[in-house]
Amino acid sequence: HDNVMDDKDEDAAQLSFGPEFSGQVECLSDAEVMTILDKRIADGDSRNMNDQLKQTYEYVKRSLGRRDVDSTRKESIHLRESLSELRFENDALHTFEIASLANLMSKDSEPEEARALIPSLRRFPDEALAEILALIVECKVQTNAT
Repeated sequence: HDNVMDDKDEDAAQLSFGPEFSGQVECLSDAEVMTILDKRIADGDSRNMNDQLKQTYEYVKRSLGRRDVDSTRKESIHLRESLSELRFENDALHTFEIASLANLMSKDSEPEEARALIPSLRRFPDEALAEILALIVECKVQTNAT
C-alpha cells in the first residue's frame, strides 16, 4: 500500500502533484526543455543522452516548429520572468501553470480556452486571465520583433 497513491495526491486542477514533486521543483515549457537539450548537444554532450532524452528533444523540436533556438530561448526567459511577477490578490501563477500557458496559449486564446486546458486557472476571474493572456501575446510579439 505504500506505493499506491490516493487520487487526491495528484490533481493538476488543484496544483497537487504528489510527494515526488514537493519542494523546489520547476516545471519547464517545451521551449525551456529545447534550450537545455540544444545547449547540451552544442557542448558535445549528446553522446550521453539516453533514448528518452533523444525522444524528448525530437518532440520539443516538432512542437516548436522551425523557430530558431536563440529566439525560442529569449522568448521563454522573457515569458517566465513576466508571468512569475504577476500577482492577483496575493495569488500567483504556479510553475506548472506558467509552463502550461507557454506551451498551450496562442495569440488569440480566450480565458475559457485557458480554463479548459489548464483547470487550475479557474481560480482567476476573467479579467485576470485576460491580463495573463495579453502578457503572453506581448512577450511573444516583443521577442519576435527583436
